[in-house]
Amino acid sequence: MWLNAKQHNKNENTIPNSRISFYITDIKRNVKKKYDGGKYQFTINLKLPVAITESPIKLNDNSQGKLKKEIENELQKELNQLVKSFQNDKLDPIGLGLFARSFKYSEWKKVEDNWVGAFQQSKIKVKVKIILVDKGLSM
Repeated sequence: MWLNAKQHNKNENTIPNSRISFYITDIKRNVKKKYDGGKYQFTINLKLPVAITESPIKLNDNSQGKLKKEIENELQKELNQLVKSFQNDKLDPIGLGLFARSFKYSEWKKVEDNWVGAFQQSKIKVKVKIILVDKGLSM
């Protein structure tokens, strides 16, 4: 996977106008479930060990922290957009219906035949935390 670092402010970005390559070695997922006001709410916490394969800057303690935060923010933004697209397209490929059924069966039973509609109305948030396991090569 690679990210294009976007330039928000010249002093703010660690890697302005450059790309960084990395891969995710594993995914640990924790889904927090809640039912409130007739709607399901899911918070999907992802813990991702990341190995950087290529970086345009030399990574030290200071730049590593900034880079880590940029990767987390960008992944979180993209994953939340992906979930919104699932809701808009009336698809539940991540299986939140199974969580809803096991969490609040009585409420799920009411929407069983129209889970897609309930899924579209659900509040879903993805949170990303990365752990740098390898710093890769600097250019």
